[in-house]
Amino acid sequence: MRLRVICGLISIAAVLACAGCAGTQRPSAGGLPLAPSTSPVLNLCPMPAAPKDLAAKPGFTMLNVNVADAAHKPIGDLKQAHFETYANAMAYPIAFFHHDGAAPESIALVIDTSGSMQPKLPTVRSALADFLTKLYPCDEIAVFAFSDRPYLLQPFTTDHHAAVQKLGLLRANGETALYDSIATAIDYQQKSAHYPNRVIVVIADGIDNQSSTKENDLIAKSKSSGAQMFLVGIGDPNPSSSDQTMYIGPLVMNPSAIDRVDAKAINELADASGGQAFIVPAVEDKENSGAFAKALASIGAALGQGYSLGIVLPPGISASNVTVAIPSRPHAVVTTRVVPATAP
Repeated sequence: MRLRVICGLISIAAVLACAGCAGTQRPSAGGLPLAPSTSPVLNLCPMPAAPKDLAAKPGFTMLNVNVADAAHKPIGDLKQAHFETYANAMAYPIAFFHHDGAAPESIALVIDTSGSMQPKLPTVRSALADFLTKLYPCDEIAVFAFSDRPYLLQPFTTDHHAAVQKLGLLRANGETALYDSIATAIDYQQKSAHYPNRVIVVIADGIDNQSSTKENDLIAKSKSSGAQMFLVGIGDPNPSSSDQTMYIGPLVMNPSAIDRVDAKAINELADASGGQAFIVPAVEDKENSGAFAKALASIGAALGQGYSLGIVLPPGISASNVTVAIPSRPHAVVTTRVVPATAP
C-alpha cells in the first residue's frame, strides 16, 4: 500500500503530470478532465445488420457474443449451428448470424500513471504505440490515464495516430485509483461508444489504494456493461500487505514495493467480462519488455472475434433473460451482451 505523505503537493503534481503539462485543462461534457485537443476524427464503418424486415419484427433482439476457451483465448471458428439461445428455459431459434473476424470495436485504453510507473513508461509508450497502429482501421479508440483519478486524454476517434500522440502526455506521479478509473471508462464507453462491440484494455502496475469503488461493485458493473476487459498487470503478482511505498515529491521510499501488482483483482475482472488477464515482469529493462509487447499482441489478436446473433422474443420475455450456450464446447467461456436498439 502506498502512503500519501504531502497530500496537497502530490495531488497538484499529479493533476499537472497527467495533463502532460499541456496547459489549462477544460472539462468534457461528462465532467472528466480532458487534455486540450481538436475535435476527434470519426470515420466509422457499418456494423453487420439483420435484414430490415427481420429487424422490424416486434421482439427482435441482437446479441454480441464472445467465446473463449478455458485459457481465455478467443474461439473464432464457430458456425451458427454451434449456438443455442434460451430465455426462461425456452429455446429460441437464431434468426440472424454474422461472424467475419473483423467486426469494428470501441476500445477504451486505461493506462496507470501512478508514481511507480515512472521507470516503465518509456517501454509502455513504445509498445502501446505499436499496438494502436496495428488496430483495425475502423476501430475507435479512447485513451485514459490515471493516478489518483482518471483523465480522458483522447475521446473516441478512428484517428489512431492522434491516440498515439496522446501517449506523449503520460507522466508518472501519485497513487493508484484503479477501480475508479475502470468504472469511469465503463461509464464513458456506455455513453459515447459508437459500436456495440466494446473492449476495455487496462495497463496497471500497482494495487488500488485510492478508489471509492469497491472491487465487487466493479465486477458487477463490468458484467452488466457487456464490455470485454483485457488487463495487463506489470510486476510481482504476490502482493504483501506489509509493503508500503512512501512518495515525497519525486522521491520514493521503499522502492522494492512499487513492483507489486494485484493479480487476484486483475484475474477476477478479466474472468467476469470474458476477457483475459496477463501478468508480466517489470518492463523497465529490455530483457523483460518483450513479455509486455507479447501480451498486447495477444490482445490485438483477440479483437474483432465476436459473433452477432439475432433472435425474436415473444411478448413478456425480457432480453436480459437470454442466455447463449455452445453444447459442443461445454468448457467455453461465453459472454453475451444485448445490443441497444439505437446502436449502429
